[in-house]
Amino acid sequence: MNTKNLINCLYPNLKAVQVVFNGRNTTEYTYKTFDTYEIGDKCIVESPYGGCVAVTVVGTDSSRLEEDYRFKWVVQRIDPTAYLEQCEKEATAMQELSRMVMDNRRKDAIGQLQEIVGIANLAQLKKLINASE
Repeated sequence: MNTKNLINCLYPNLKAVQVVFNGRNTTEYTYKTFDTYEIGDKCIVESPYGGCVAVTVVGTDSSRLEEDYRFKWVVQRIDPTAYLEQCEKEATAMQELSRMVMDNRRKDAIGQLQEIVGIANLAQLKKLINASE
């Protein structure tokens, strides 16, 4: 083991993940972490190009920590739970809003028909098309 990685021996629960930068290329980079990741998980790392970016975990081979390289740390895990829950709530609300708008338009249209043809004729039209309330 080389001097760059001797410090890693002091961390009993140190792990490594291999990641790819989303949308850039398929080159794998290894980062160190204490967390357990699965392939497909998302996390934030410091980019070799500068700044923090979101990446996708594509491997969990901790033996790479013995390579002659000074590995950077994973900054944090991305937990999309709250985001996905909010998106689902919003989609449900949008469906309900669409239903409310459609019901309101239908009531307005029935009111207009009633004014044009009268209550008795509207009832007759409904009966012809089997449209009961």
